[in-house]
Amino acid sequence: METQTTVVLVVTQAMIREGLKLVLERTGRIRVVGEAGSPGEAVRLARVRQPRIVALCSQSIGPEDTIQSVRKLGGLDPEPRVLVLTPTEPWEFAPRVIDSGAAGCVGMVRSGADLVAAVDLLAAGRTYFARRDFRVVQQRHRNRESKYGAKLRRLTDTERQILQLTARGLTSRQIARRMHLAPKSVDNGRTRVRRKLGFRDRAELVSFALNAGLLQPDE
Repeated sequence: METQTTVVLVVTQAMIREGLKLVLERTGRIRVVGEAGSPGEAVRLARVRQPRIVALCSQSIGPEDTIQSVRKLGGLDPEPRVLVLTPTEPWEFAPRVIDSGAAGCVGMVRSGADLVAAVDLLAAGRTYFARRDFRVVQQRHRNRESKYGAKLRRLTDTERQILQLTARGLTSRQIARRMHLAPKSVDNGRTRVRRKLGFRDRAELVSFALNAGLLQPDE
């Protein structure tokens, strides 16, 4: 039997939480291991339950708290992948979500099948964003493309690959298996990447990788 994808749901309204939980768990391959009604509770639950994915409803906790929660979740070890649920199609909000380090964004006007598809993609180490959202972010940073190129040239081929796989959400062990390295070597390589590029956390790595063209949307 395949390992189930574990999820923590962060939604203020209990009725909506119950509906989302039903949609996810009826697949048989996704299990909700925690339900939170506030950003603080979400971080605490994620630290204790260590889910693969945290699904945040931005409508119930607010856009600013959503962005801050994504960043705080990005500092956990192990780090969950974050899927942000928005009340409408996320065309305006998605660029900020991408920059904060989330791995996906889906409008709650979409179907339950779309939510399940997003969770499945994140669980597989991929992302779930509309192409238009990626284009908005890339367009916003078009005047800084030369800087991306200059920074990438500071990295070795190995460091660049570690950056790319880290931004896709793979763990050190997963990257180590793919690159035939020891997990410690991956950790050391990630530290060198952060030092060379001047980044403090994974959210900055993800944003840089996206804007430098190292990531592509899966939707």
